Amino acid sequence: MELPQDISSLTALVYQLLARIEKLEDENTALHKENAELRQENGELKARLAQNNSNSHKPSSQEGYQKKPALPKTGHKKQEGQKGHKGRTLQMVVLADQVVECKPEVCSCGADLATALGEVVESRQVFDLPEPKLLVREYRRLRCNCPGCGAKVSGCFPAQVSAPVQYGPGVLALGVLLSNACQVSFGKVSLLFADLFGYSINPASLLRANSQVSEGLKQSEQVIKAKLEKSALAHFDETGLRVEGKLQWLHACSNEEYSYLFVDAHRGQKALRERTVYWLILLAGQYMIALALTLPLLIVSMPFVGRIC
Repeated sequence: MELPQDISSLTALVYQLLARIEKLEDENTALHKENAELRQENGELKARLAQNNSNSHKPSSQEGYQKKPALPKTGHKKQEGQKGHKGRTLQMVVLADQVVECKPEVCSCGADLATALGEVVESRQVFDLPEPKLLVREYRRLRCNCPGCGAKVSGCFPAQVSAPVQYGPGVLALGVLLSNACQVSFGKVSLLFADLFGYSINPASLLRANSQVSEGLKQSEQVIKAKLEKSALAHFDETGLRVEGKLQWLHACSNEEYSYLFVDAHRGQKALRERTVYWLILLAGQYMIALALTLPLLIVSMPFVGRIC
């Protein structure tokens, strides 16, 4: 940029630069003010997100289902069996399922030992799993000619064999056990069966199996319900879980001997009052409350909780 040589042009240029500087200063002031406002708003939003039932008036029911970070254990105990703990180590069995003879082939002198007799000097046992395989049992319905009247008489399939191809009770029982006691999702149970046995069990089959188990436990459910009704004091608690991707609440009622579970979309009194039949004194967290309750709950399986992934 070339500067003008005359005084009047230089004076005009100075005034232009002064005006530009004033404009930039105004813009800078406005930006500083906006920045301060955004910082304040950001701090308020962070403080709001950090609120919970321990540092604000926000009720715990509005916190949702959040996983807490897993913290490493800082105990001073050694990573081994503790003093007083009854260990369960493997013990050799008298009769093994399979015996592998480790016989020498040749002597150090070079002689062949293939036909030489040997004696057992030491034994070691390895406990392992057999190769997983499904047992396929075929049922054949036969037809016979009666030697007396000559009529053709056909046999009948067992009542539990109702389809040309189906899973047996052992497969379904394992699926129910994995999906409930082990809390494995239907999708992962299906994947596990495909990897181990070569058959991918349908989640719908697992769902029907859970329903059958639930129906078979109705009598046990009534017994547990009756025991809890007679209990002078029962503990009540709940925890969050996902049902078809949505937050639900697993409620538990228990005393020293019995436990009852049910899932509801609500947490707290609303979920409980919808099941009103009798009064229990509930110990929920740190509060004692009296609520009218009934517990149409599922014991081992909850088929309506579609743990399908």
